[in-house]
Amino acid sequence: MRQALALLYPDSEIASADAKDDRKGVDLWVIKPSGARVGAQVKARRVSFWGDVFLEVYSDAAKGVPGWISKPEAELLLVVYRDVVLVFHLPTLAYLTRMNLEKWLSKGYGHRTRSEKRPGKVYESLGVFVPLQELGPALLLSVPKLKTGDAA
Repeated sequence: MRQALALLYPDSEIASADAKDDRKGVDLWVIKPSGARVGAQVKARRVSFWGDVFLEVYSDAAKGVPGWISKPEAELLLVVYRDVVLVFHLPTLAYLTRMNLEKWLSKGYGHRTRSEKRPGKVYESLGVFVPLQELGPALLLSVPKLKTGDAA
């Protein structure tokens, strides 16, 4: 993950965000040699990449609470799968979502997830699984995770 950021921002420092920034959706900071900072949000997936990317539109659909794609605070989104790291320009990804959400839902990309944060506190989130080719304008980098001994 940090190696992917280093490819986009050579000679920059990668630092973890503090708890306040984390609550706003910034997990890492890229600190450029000029001192300018670029925020990055990280979404870790426990599976291999199968060709589509999950975008959370509502974290609580019943209450209309926006999901992380609807209120991006970071400039970059890193989606870390078992076999690849995808890096997106988050504002462009949010724009694509606003412009295409109805179409994606009509294509059957929608996905609802029921969760329980606290005992008895159940909520349902709404997101979309979008094929990577439909997110092309926002994709900055795709870096395979190499195993020890693989050619670079």
